[in-house]
Amino acid sequence: MAAAVSIDDNSRLPENVLELEGDDFYRFTKSISGALLTEVLKIQDIDSVFIFLQTSDIFEIFQHDSTILRDLKSKIGSYLNDGTFQVKYGLKLQY
Repeated sequence: MAAAVSIDDNSRLPENVLELEGDDFYRFTKSISGALLTEVLKIQDIDSVFIFLQTSDIFEIFQHDSTILRDLKSKIGSYLNDGTFQVKYGLKLQY
C-alpha cells in the first residue's frame, strides 16, 4: 500500500489536483492511499477533491448496518465485544 503524503511533501500532487473528478480522482487516491481507501470513497460517491474536503469523516458510514457495506467492513475493521465497529488504526492514519 502506498504511503500517505506528508503535509510538507506535495511533490506527488499533480498541478490539477483540485480539478480531479471521477476516475481521475480515484486513480489519484489509489496511487496515494491505496485501493482499500479508494473503495471507501467510491462506495460513498466521494469522487472529487471538492466533495472530499467537505467530508469530516469518511469512515462514519461504517457505524451503520448495511448489507452493501458488509464486505468492505470486513476489510477495513472489526466488531468489538461490545458490538461497536472499529476501523483499523492504520487506515485511520492514512486518512
